[in-house]
Amino acid sequence: MTEQEGQVAFLTPSRAADMLLFSLALFCVLFLLWAGLAPIDVVTRGQGEVIPSSEAQIVQSLEGGIVQEILVSEGQAVTKGQVLLRLRDIAFASEERGTEAQVQGLELRRLRLKAEAEGKDFSVPAELKEKIPQISANEEALFVSRKKELANALEILNSKIAKVQANIEETRAGIGRDSQNLGLLQEELKITTKMVAQKAMPKMEELRVRKELNQVQGSLSGGREKLSSLEAELRVSRKELEDQRDKFRTQVLGELNETETRYRAMKESLTSIGDKVERAALTAPVDGVINHISVKTIGGVVEPAKPLMEIIPSGGDLKVRAKVSPNEIAFLHNDQPVRVKVTAYDAQKYGSLQGRVARVGSSTVSDDRGNVYFEVDVVTDKNHLGTAEKPLPITPGMLAQVDIITDQRTILEYLLKPVYRAFSEGLRER
Repeated sequence: MTEQEGQVAFLTPSRAADMLLFSLALFCVLFLLWAGLAPIDVVTRGQGEVIPSSEAQIVQSLEGGIVQEILVSEGQAVTKGQVLLRLRDIAFASEERGTEAQVQGLELRRLRLKAEAEGKDFSVPAELKEKIPQISANEEALFVSRKKELANALEILNSKIAKVQANIEETRAGIGRDSQNLGLLQEELKITTKMVAQKAMPKMEELRVRKELNQVQGSLSGGREKLSSLEAELRVSRKELEDQRDKFRTQVLGELNETETRYRAMKESLTSIGDKVERAALTAPVDGVINHISVKTIGGVVEPAKPLMEIIPSGGDLKVRAKVSPNEIAFLHNDQPVRVKVTAYDAQKYGSLQGRVARVGSSTVSDDRGNVYFEVDVVTDKNHLGTAEKPLPITPGMLAQVDIITDQRTILEYLLKPVYRAFSEGLRER
């Protein structure tokens, strides 16, 4: 080995060691810089449960009844207006049927009276004829009977009027004949009087003509008096005819007014009874999940206003109620950022929810085991995991891990914390 090769062999390990030391020193410096600058969150951890963001909705029946059908089960999601439970109230149902029949009968009577008042034909609507066939037949028969009765009364008066009119025509014809005869007799009397004065005719002939003239004048006067009497009788008969029509129409309008009043009252009563019957079909007041069902027996009796079901509303903000150790409560306040991990979903795969502290309990609460904790309510930014297109639903009752971010520290502060504590405690020793 030459001298130069020996020097190279001697110097190479030394340089390698220097490079290693330099690398370690550089790593330590970079690590200290990173540890001193990189912040990490200081969290207060608690276990919580998803609770409804609004109060539970209680489903009740105002009148009560007998359970006829239960259409949902506990834990089932329901929509607003969905029928949950059907009750049967025999009294209300029977009352509704009776009242409905009365309303239909009054409606049919209204139609019949309107037809009578307006002088039109009356026909029962097919729907009413199918629902109340007997009452329909009675109303049709009554319409025919009353129409016939009115027609008979009017026919009698019309016959009387026709008879009077015939007498008037006959009397007028007689008056016309008498008037014509009177003119002829008066002319004949003039001629006869001249002839008698000239001794061309006997006096008896003049007396005969005068007698006939007096008879015609008497007949004409009697005819005129009779005509005046007959015309007065005709006016009276026509008035009786009009009065008969008015009397019938007044009677019909009075009955119609009374029927209208009763019809409106019965309609209001039917609406009220119908509301009671409809309330026998209990519906969901909101979208949500059935949390509890109090009645589970078909045929069971339900008392008025008794709670039957409890619905936890869905949608809106998601609220989580967490249990936090009293040792951590001093660092908590409203609006602190929170991370919520729902235990039903793998946080590594589906992630967590961001939220904020909405309420910090004012005092401790104890559970059945005697554990003491503070309640902290957290509201999340979303009410589901996953995407908006494929959301993963979160329902009340699911468990969650709540991390409340109370502060930020560097890694170096965490690493030096035991040193600070030991140094601080060491200075207090005697």
